[in-house]
Amino acid sequence: MTTNPKITIIIPVYNGAVFLEKTLNNILQSTFKSYEVICIDDLSTDESKNIIKKYSQKDSRIKLYTRETKGGTAVKGIKFGLQFANGDYYFFMSQDDLIDQDCLEKLYNKAIETGADAVVPNCQFYYEKDKESNKTIFPPNLNYDLVLPGREAFKMIMPWDIHGFYLRKMDLVKKYGFDDTYLTGCEYASREHMFYSNKVVFVNTTFYYRQDNSQAITKNFKAIILEDIIIYIKLLNFIKKQKFEHAFLKKWVKHTLNLIKFYKKAIKQNYNKLPKNELKLAFDKLQYATSIFIIFTLKNFNFIIALKAIKIYIQNKHEESNL
Repeated sequence: MTTNPKITIIIPVYNGAVFLEKTLNNILQSTFKSYEVICIDDLSTDESKNIIKKYSQKDSRIKLYTRETKGGTAVKGIKFGLQFANGDYYFFMSQDDLIDQDCLEKLYNKAIETGADAVVPNCQFYYEKDKESNKTIFPPNLNYDLVLPGREAFKMIMPWDIHGFYLRKMDLVKKYGFDDTYLTGCEYASREHMFYSNKVVFVNTTFYYRQDNSQAITKNFKAIILEDIIIYIKLLNFIKKQKFEHAFLKKWVKHTLNLIKFYKKAIKQNYNKLPKNELKLAFDKLQYATSIFIIFTLKNFNFIIALKAIKIYIQNKHEESNL
């Protein structure tokens, strides 16, 4: 077994016993062998920890680390796991995702061949028993020879025309890190890391992003999901700081306003399903996110968009008072 792995795969784990063996077996079938798999157990209550132990005893490339306190999000697991990473490159997988057997090999070889900081495979939104629902993100214009500077790639990863499950240099990851303050901090980091990449390239192999795990945190409405809005506001500040053109900023300001409307509607749809304390927390998170969006638009954009957000804020305040 390799002692100096080329790739570190970090897998945050919480109650993943249903899929975990399939995921680990899938990685072990890779044609590329110079990797380590760092599994971060977030105090699972099922057999996840024992499953990882069993695999680690058979293969030293698979490593188990258990948090002393509960993190509650994947990005906290990633940030915790980076301290143990020995690879030259970083790759993320959830406890239920899969990759082609040649995925790691093609990613690494393309990175070495091109010197790129970021190498992007295809990404399939994967339903194991509903193949017709599987949708795949390919490189722009199906051009696997495409080379993009980080700034241009950032504009395409914002709407997920380029996805965030890509191989990236560990030096880049450790330099810019992960903000684990909010649930979708990993999505912010995937965009930030791409922006700072010297160049972004593509390979014809596939990452399978599982969509049929009903227990995934993003599949059930909870207050924490509203932190997604705050990440987009953070991205707005990043876009402003990096001096992107006004039209690009305007597009994502409108998107963030629509996101606020979307989550406001989601709270209404789940009003009678959530415990009162969870509902109150959802309103609080929506109000906080809306308020910082209002401040951003008043400082950097225009009063009309801010006025729309102010209207939502007032409506939320009224609805919350009826709890």
